[in-house]
Amino acid sequence: MIAFIRSWDFGCPIMGKKRRMREKRERTSIARERIGILYKEAENASAVNDRPRAHRYGWLARKIAMRYQVKLPKGSKILYCKKCGSFIGGTLSRVRLIKGRVSRTCFICNDIYRHPIRRE
Repeated sequence: MIAFIRSWDFGCPIMGKKRRMREKRERTSIARERIGILYKEAENASAVNDRPRAHRYGWLARKIAMRYQVKLPKGSKILYCKKCGSFIGGTLSRVRLIKGRVSRTCFICNDIYRHPIRRE
C-alpha cells in the first residue's frame, strides 16, 4: 500500500516559502530598528557616565545582530574594544589624531587602537 505524505505533517507547507521570506524580512527590519535604538541609548548612557548600562546596551545590540544575522551599522565596529569586548563609544574612550592616524584608547583595559585616516 502506498502512503501519501502530506506537507503539513512535517510543519512546512508547500506554498509557505513566500510567507517565510516575508516573515524573515520583517524580523530583520525590526532587528535593525532595535539595534539603532540600542546604539542611541548606549551613547546617551555613556554621555552621563553610566558605563554598565552603556556596556549592556552595546552587548544587546551585538547579540541581536548575531541572532538575526544582521550586519551592524557602518562604523559601529570601532565602537567595541577588540581586547575586552566592551562598548567604548561616547565618553568611554579617548580619541586623538596623531600623525595622520586616529588613536582610540579604551578606558576599561587601556588598549590602544590606531586607524589610518582615509582620504576621499
